[in-house]
Amino acid sequence: MSTRTSGRSRVAVRYFDDRILLTESHAWAYYRVPTVSYEFTTPAEREALATNITVALAAIRMTDAEVHLRIGHRSYPAAEWATKLDACSDPVLIACFRMRKGL
Repeated sequence: MSTRTSGRSRVAVRYFDDRILLTESHAWAYYRVPTVSYEFTTPAEREALATNITVALAAIRMTDAEVHLRIGHRSYPAAEWATKLDACSDPVLIACFRMRKGL
């Protein structure tokens, strides 16, 4: 046993394909839900979204199953978005906006 795995037990995987993992005593299924933009949602909306997804997954489970929801955050390229917006916007309106804001 290597030093990396010493002291830890390993899962004896019998089958792993198509988002299903089977061992001698357990079965796991992995689901990917559609992405949702978190940038423009309130904390309450984020909590409601996570709760709704968890409830929907829980509805298809067996009595002894568990549901784990992992939320992966991605950075949003705001500077790139602003540059593209400036490129396709009316220059006169942009100049007026910048003058009003003191930019």
